[in-house]
Amino acid sequence: MAASPPAALAGSEPTGSQEPSERSELRQRLLQYILFRLVLATALLIYASLLLGAQVSAPATLDPELALPVVAGTYAMLGFSAWAVRRIQRPGRLTLLQLLTDSLVVTSLVVLFGGTASPFVPLFPAAVLGAAYLDGRRGALGSAALNALLLVAVALFVSDLADPAKAAAVVLTEVFGVFLVGLLAGELASKLLVQTQERKAVERDLAQVLDHLRAGLVLLDPQGAVRTANAAAMHLFPGLVEGSLASLIPGVEGEGGAAAWEVEGAGPGQDRTLLISRSPADEGEAVLVIEDVTELRATQRRGAREERLDAAGRFSQGLAHEIKNPLTSLSGALQLMELSEQDQRLRAIVLREVERLDRLVTDFRDAGQNPQLRLSRVELGELLQEVSETFSHDLRYAAVALEHSGLERRYFLMGDGDQLRQVFWNLLLNAAQHMPDGGQVGLHLVKEDGQALLSVIDQGPGIPADQLPLIFDPFFTQRSGGTGLGLAIVERVVRAHGGDIRVKSRPGEGTQFLLRFPLEESSA
Repeated sequence: MAASPPAALAGSEPTGSQEPSERSELRQRLLQYILFRLVLATALLIYASLLLGAQVSAPATLDPELALPVVAGTYAMLGFSAWAVRRIQRPGRLTLLQLLTDSLVVTSLVVLFGGTASPFVPLFPAAVLGAAYLDGRRGALGSAALNALLLVAVALFVSDLADPAKAAAVVLTEVFGVFLVGLLAGELASKLLVQTQERKAVERDLAQVLDHLRAGLVLLDPQGAVRTANAAAMHLFPGLVEGSLASLIPGVEGEGGAAAWEVEGAGPGQDRTLLISRSPADEGEAVLVIEDVTELRATQRRGAREERLDAAGRFSQGLAHEIKNPLTSLSGALQLMELSEQDQRLRAIVLREVERLDRLVTDFRDAGQNPQLRLSRVELGELLQEVSETFSHDLRYAAVALEHSGLERRYFLMGDGDQLRQVFWNLLLNAAQHMPDGGQVGLHLVKEDGQALLSVIDQGPGIPADQLPLIFDPFFTQRSGGTGLGLAIVERVVRAHGGDIRVKSRPGEGTQFLLRFPLEESSA
């Protein structure tokens, strides 16, 4: 049995060179086609059964007892088709077999039940529609030609030709109808195929664009569940899948409407700064745009720090000169004074404070100046070994144990050895000062992506998330007696060497500084 299913027409050429997706689509259409033929055969079976059961006179051209074996044979062919559609490697061949079988079945029904006067003659154009559904314009035109020939053969060899003129007119009308259906169905199938291919191309291009966007896109339904999300959004929020609640995204539970907010401490490593905007869509839906602005905010903070340091540098040039000269005179005068033992203790206190003020002024001056590098070839591991050995002999930090790895590797870079030595010393000193009761400091050197990666890890109290962006700001410190200039100087020197410094920390879990330096090509 053949007829057009109530689905939209969509054609594809049933060739053996089809792509897997096209074959899968053709198999799906074949299954729908088989299902529709099953419904049609079942309708004929019910009709014949009602005629037999009611014992009423059927149309002269329809014998209910003959219709039953025809339906049974149709069921058998449908069963074979359903079995073969999942197993055959080239569904295009099965499509051609289906269309040929349908034309032969329709011809058999017409021959058995009255020839050109049979009520099954309309199944000829229906078979053409089925061919258009399965095989597009080529199938529609080929099926129209085949069914027209079969219809003419039925008229010549089976039908009653008592009135040849009338029979010829009927046959010509039916043939014309078959060809007209073939032309119209083929044209519609061809246009729909082009539209479908264009739609798929647009969808494919759009999917590629969305998946390669660095910004995350999420479409929410009116209940706040995720309808769809691109790859960037799923990377930023790993638990985000279709159907999940958008409560995984901080701040999205608020009132609807257009809004924008920033989230600190998000993403897979909980170290991202995200800018999230929400825009209402149709029918209560909403679109979320999630941008990773971590680098942007870091650059902005770094620029603000540079501006403050430059301003402080210009101010400190004259101020340092005016302060250091009196401090030097005061220190020299105190050392020349003849004092009692009790006054000598007071002098020691004063000298120590004078020294601290001198160091503070020097740091203040250095922090406000761009580092002037005296470049030479520096072996990084050797330099780190020297600093760690010196630190290990400092009795003030005897309770701090150094644990290191990779320092024996030879990584060369062009840099200022003195300033790099001061950077590493400041980092070790910073780690030790945050562990007053002692602990372990890790110093690890590896090569990664052609760069030297240095990790300095302490077991201190850690840094709260809201303070992490501030630790390189000048004069920011939480340590009693600290100036807040050490890490600011460290960052400036590292960046002057073309490197990068980052920090990872959580309260109660210690702190890790990560430094990257570009290596010479020979060592990289």
